[in-house]
This record gives sequence, structure tokens and C-alpha cells, in this order.
Amino acid sequence: MMATIDRELTVQPVLERVQRLALIVGVAGLLLSVIGVIVDRAQFFQSYLVAFLFVFGLSVGGLGFSMVH
Repeated sequence: MMATIDRELTVQPVLERVQRLALIVGVAGLLLSVIGVIVDRAQFFQSYLVAFLFVFGLSVGGLGFSMVH
């Protein structure tokens, strides 16, 4: 006989809240990016490149540390 697991005792409600918050932040960021492209196209692409390289650097750095480990 399987034991029943209370929904309140699992991590699922917390994950649902985090997922909803991440969706809201993502949509807001997308809207701000579209506004940035409309207002100043050159500045948007320069800023996008800097942000991309920053996130890419963090990812590659983490991969490097994982490979050394």
C-alpha cells in the first residue's frame, strides 16, 4: 500500500512560485528588450553583446572549474 504524500510537505508549491516569478521576469525582460530595439538599435546591440559575453563567461568559467574538479 502506497503512503500518501501531502502536497504541503513537498517542494512542488515552492517550485511553482519560482517558475511563475521567472516567467514574469522573463516576459518583462523581453518587453524591455523590444522597447530598447525600437528606441536605440545600436545601443541595444552593444548592450546585448556585453550581457551575452558576461553570461557566457560565467558559463564557461563554471565548465572550466567542473573540468578541473
